[in-house]
Amino acid sequence: MAINVMPTKFSVISLALAAPLFAIAAPDESELGKEQNYPVGNIRNWTQPQFRVGSWSAPQKIEGLSNSVVEKSATPYSLKSSVNSAPLRYSHNGKEYSIDEYLDRQRTTSLFIVKDGTALFEKYQYGRGKGSRFFSYSMAKSITALLVGVAIDKGLISSLDDPAEKYSQTLKGTAYGSTSIRNLLRMSSGIDFTENYSGSDDLSKLSRSAFTDNPPIPQLFKNFQRKSNQGERFNYSSLETMAIGYLLKDISGKSIAALTKDWVWDPMGAEDEGYWILSKSGMEGVYCCFAASSRDWAKLGMIFANKGKIENKSIVSAQYISEATSIDLLTETQIRALPEKFGGYGYQVWLLSGPGNQFIFRGTYGQSIFVHGDSGTVMVHTAAFKNPTSRTDPEPYNEMLSLWGGVLKSLGATK
Repeated sequence: MAINVMPTKFSVISLALAAPLFAIAAPDESELGKEQNYPVGNIRNWTQPQFRVGSWSAPQKIEGLSNSVVEKSATPYSLKSSVNSAPLRYSHNGKEYSIDEYLDRQRTTSLFIVKDGTALFEKYQYGRGKGSRFFSYSMAKSITALLVGVAIDKGLISSLDDPAEKYSQTLKGTAYGSTSIRNLLRMSSGIDFTENYSGSDDLSKLSRSAFTDNPPIPQLFKNFQRKSNQGERFNYSSLETMAIGYLLKDISGKSIAALTKDWVWDPMGAEDEGYWILSKSGMEGVYCCFAASSRDWAKLGMIFANKGKIENKSIVSAQYISEATSIDLLTETQIRALPEKFGGYGYQVWLLSGPGNQFIFRGTYGQSIFVHGDSGTVMVHTAAFKNPTSRTDPEPYNEMLSLWGGVLKSLGATK
């Protein structure tokens, strides 16, 4: 059945709460392009404020960017729904709020909450809806890590402690090639790479390389050298994820899009098609650039929450998920280098130190999938925050963490 979504906050699907009959504006609608019906931008302007909502909910339509479609599953898995869940509330800066008040306050494009395979809450803002395909930014890194786990299960990788160049001709003879796969997953290569979103950092070099192929991304692997011993400390670096992507492509002989479909999208029962945004040379942007519906993003989180399974189907081994999300396996020096609020960095996921095995698929501008492994709770949060990270504007990110804590408490997952 078709669901029409109009460009107001309460033109939504809501499982936990009934929508009122009047419209309330979402934050900063005009700045984000409401009067232009939230336009999709092009390769030059798609990150500008007035194009963010439109572009980040339909990146496959951005003019000048190529994409590869990951077709929906031949046997889609529809999540159960509940209309009787407890009210979801949270506390922030000494005040208590409802989940709708959060949406009034923050530039959230979609919010979707699942517990034990049952959808409890689903709302969209800025005219977005179930047909939207929300852009990942660095949440894509967690998909890349998931593909590594499947490659291990299939015997394509013998050990995560092997150097990457054992499996990848592309990385051979580079500092990335001599780094173990495990240290690439944990971003502990020791290779000097800056990622601070200044526009002149090493990440900008990677983005220019992806969009222009000048130089090709494989050349970048040769341009960066190790500054400290691998495994000693954490240093966030999207180029390490790209190295993993090329390794996966080299060992399988398939594109990342094909691996995603065959190893994850089809077996997990994806309800909708996804999209990998491609570099100019045709390589998937495994560090930044996947798009999916909120419901399918939730299923990816469920795989991690359920130790590699979804609907009793095994996608990846439980051992790999346990390793990927364990703070206990990290060294003190790796943990010490992390930003505040994080207890560790696992296999391309951010680990929280709270109870119950909590972690996040985390992208810039508010894209996040929160997972509480012990209770099977997953919260998908897509957004168009003003600033890319909490370094320059911590308040939206702090309130998002408060919301997550309140959701867990409301559902009885934590005290």
